[in-house]
Amino acid sequence: MERKHKALIQTLARITFEGQESSLQARIKEVVGFLIHSYPRDAKHFLEYYGFCLLKEYKNRYAVLEYAHQLQSELLEQIKTQALNDKNTQWVAEENSELLGGFRFQIGDNRWDVSLKGQLENIKQHLS
Repeated sequence: MERKHKALIQTLARITFEGQESSLQARIKEVVGFLIHSYPRDAKHFLEYYGFCLLKEYKNRYAVLEYAHQLQSELLEQIKTQALNDKNTQWVAEENSELLGGFRFQIGDNRWDVSLKGQLENIKQHLS
């Protein structure tokens, strides 16, 4: 697939999530129709790449903070403000007692694990 086609599909995936006039399902259907109609010979590959790009866009629009023990609302708000620079990113914060201590934070494919459980797992891997 040519670079210009990849760039086009990446842009289509990004704007699929930005439209507000119609439902997400309707916007996806519109893009799929466009790709099939405009590129019939390459439609299968283009649609596979579009699906990959949609998933990546979706992941980048959701941030998850897991913490071991209840955090003060002021601290949660400070983490949210400093970590999220994109106003379109949705925020989920949830308590997870399995972490034992600390927290995990994930946006898209980026994950930061400063939990006690994560540190113990790292030690276990290094000893194996």
